[in-house]
Amino acid sequence: MCVENVVRFDDGREVKRVFDAYGPQRSCWGTDLTNSYAKASYRQWISQFTEELSFLSESDKDWVMGRAIVARLKWT
Repeated sequence: MCVENVVRFDDGREVKRVFDAYGPQRSCWGTDLTNSYAKASYRQWISQFTEELSFLSESDKDWVMGRAIVARLKWT
């Protein structure tokens, strides 16, 4: 789903370092939408994260894509 002009992770090493240091329960996905639409759609940014970082388990993705912030803000 990603297109050629999308800014891509350098094979995910930087993201993996964050996960190794903090874990998925303390990591939240986000993007600077004000600057990113010129390079890719919102869906493409999400897909790049959820489909291309092979070290993330489905549970990790669940935490990072919403569960961690819900827990942090005590919305449960």
